Amino acid sequence: MYIKEFTLQQHTPIIHFQGNETGATLRASEVKPKLDRFIIKELGGFEKVKAEHPEWFANKRHRALDYALSFLSINYQKVLIEENHKNAPMYFGNMGEDTKDKHLVFSEGVKGKIACKDNPLLSEITSKLPEFFFRNNFGTRQSKGYGSFTLKNSALNPKVYKYHFSIDNLENNIEEDYKKIMSNIDWFYQSLRSGFNLNIRGNRIYLKPAIFHYLNKNGIVWDKRSIKEAYFNNNIPKNRKNHKDLFGLSTTEKWGRNLTITKKDVQKTITRFKSPILFKPIYSGNSAMVYFDYFEPEYINDYRGSKFNIQANERSGLVLEIPNDFNFDVFFNHAFSNDLGPLIEGGDNGFPKTLRKALIAIYSQLQKQLS
Repeated sequence: MYIKEFTLQQHTPIIHFQGNETGATLRASEVKPKLDRFIIKELGGFEKVKAEHPEWFANKRHRALDYALSFLSINYQKVLIEENHKNAPMYFGNMGEDTKDKHLVFSEGVKGKIACKDNPLLSEITSKLPEFFFRNNFGTRQSKGYGSFTLKNSALNPKVYKYHFSIDNLENNIEEDYKKIMSNIDWFYQSLRSGFNLNIRGNRIYLKPAIFHYLNKNGIVWDKRSIKEAYFNNNIPKNRKNHKDLFGLSTTEKWGRNLTITKKDVQKTITRFKSPILFKPIYSGNSAMVYFDYFEPEYINDYRGSKFNIQANERSGLVLEIPNDFNFDVFFNHAFSNDLGPLIEGGDNGFPKTLRKALIAIYSQLQKQLS
């Protein structure tokens, strides 16, 4: 048996439903299947790898590579996610049937161990570890940056992601800094997908989402306008598109206090579609670099062209279709090519001022990357 040990650096907390267990950290049951798929894809696909290295597979009928993987956290700490989720930006768990307490788990590091009977396979796995951990996050809300780990003392390949922005003036304390990191990611993501319309004790901020401005420039009707036409003006439009859910399917949305928007696949086969935009925060004490990009899911063709019934409370009749031809890189180029400041209304005091300042700083960095 050949053994390879390695150490991971943790950059953001992992959301763990087993956080009350001793040593709760990365789960091999989540990491290994991801790592197997990553390695097989990098080497040309399952059929090619199977033909060239049949000895790498434990079972002829399964695609799992033949090795064992385990993890052990170093000086871990756990924090129970509060009911209002204030200590876990972007976390929406513990709703409906999800009643299990979940924790934010921090570790000074994570020890990993690979046990493998085939030395060439072990060498292949070892060579892929740096990019694999840089390309993936783990646990709940992983696409938004939770559960970010990298191989300690390994160089990061900046070509994995096309875009990045930094978050500065941190406190060199991950248990406090993660809130600012995750909040900035949350605000930025909302600025792309849904925008802001907040009024906090008289302090207001209003920003239409970047996707609205992109669609408007191209003469395409924004999803929200289609819904308002259908249910506020009693004029159900035909052949309209659902662009907002390209960022991840939101099956239920609250509009104000009294209106609930629900979306159901006409074919009743699609119930979820996680965001294809992955955020990878890399924490360095006084600052953090947030890498991000669009990564096309394997099942994207099943999602594109699908039609959803859009309901407003009990009213129905509107059908919106997921576009087939949306290009995220073209969208990003448009979103980041202009100054954000003139598009924001308000944001002069209080939290709206903090939000405005953070968004302008992020977009300014991204604008420079395009030049």
